[in-house]
Amino acid sequence: MLRASPPLSSAATEDGVETVLGRRFSEREYLAMNADVRAGITAGQFSSGRDHFEKFGHTEGRLGREPEKTEPFFGHQPIDERALPAYRAEHFPYAGPHPWLDRPEWEELLDEKLRRGEITSADAALCRQWARDGYLILKGAVVDRLLDEGWASYERAIQAGAIKLLDDKIGPDDPWPGRYLDPHLKVPEMCPVLRHPEILRLVRLLMDREPAPFQSIASHKGTQQAAHSDSIHMTTYPLGYLTAAWVAFEDIHPDSGPLVYYPGSHRLPYVFSKEVGIKPGEFVAAGYVAYAEKYEPFIQRLLEQHNCAPAYFHAQKGDVFLWHANLIHGGAPRRDVRRSRRAMVCHYFVKGAVTYHDLAASAARPHLGTCLLRPSTD
Repeated sequence: MLRASPPLSSAATEDGVETVLGRRFSEREYLAMNADVRAGITAGQFSSGRDHFEKFGHTEGRLGREPEKTEPFFGHQPIDERALPAYRAEHFPYAGPHPWLDRPEWEELLDEKLRRGEITSADAALCRQWARDGYLILKGAVVDRLLDEGWASYERAIQAGAIKLLDDKIGPDDPWPGRYLDPHLKVPEMCPVLRHPEILRLVRLLMDREPAPFQSIASHKGTQQAAHSDSIHMTTYPLGYLTAAWVAFEDIHPDSGPLVYYPGSHRLPYVFSKEVGIKPGEFVAAGYVAYAEKYEPFIQRLLEQHNCAPAYFHAQKGDVFLWHANLIHGGAPRRDVRRSRRAMVCHYFVKGAVTYHDLAASAARPHLGTCLLRPSTD
């Protein structure tokens, strides 16, 4: 009996993955991982990433696509996700391990890491600030070259129609469009910011787990978002394994609507849909109406009850604001709508955690490997 040979190629799946020379291949991922191939296409040496892979890449040992990496669940109390009534916080156990800097004994743990030489005194100071305040400010962490290349490529993608922005203007004097979710998936030059080595190193230090980049959001202007915690939007089991980084792509003027945050608010109780009376299915049916009517006023009252005072991130280009999963923050009013506030916010889960969206009562989409460039050395 004759056995058919595996096909050399097949039609691409919905996410652009196909079989080439018997291997799983993604044009987008291959180009993101190989800058020399992108340069070769620009110079007319190759017609596509697949063209290079078929001629040279497969014999050079280059990967057709980034391998999927998974890590086992690290929580103390396993769960069967298939048995959950819904992906809402009330259906998950309140079980650890919680992030080490959120535990009552964090100072003892920190002293022990110092004694064993596992962290430097400089990193220990950052850990103390994180435990106390719930955020870090990294001055000039991202170099201008990465920011300029990333934003220029983002603007080119907008002009070419690859990225379409909503006309989210608040008046005739507002020249700026709305935000865009996950620009790094269409603009590879944004990936070195999402995967910046110092940001990933600090997420690793603060979480004591391997980071899993999940999401990016680019914006030309301030959001004026009401105060909130990210954990109702991007939730983890065990709790607390989310970190966010706000990266300034330009100097941020105080009148542009800078990031506003409440130091120490990460120590307040986590607030989820159940606590504010958002019923299962209500967000899907009514959208952000229920969120605005129930969640946002609840958070404002909570801040007032605990005398939480706001602070403002008046960033310079390249500065990074890194914050805790439960730090309450938002967007200050845009006193001058003509001023831009170019920035990108990046969210990071950790590998091995269960990830979901409490507000939407849904599982998080797959996030490991969403950004496919090797981390930059800058």
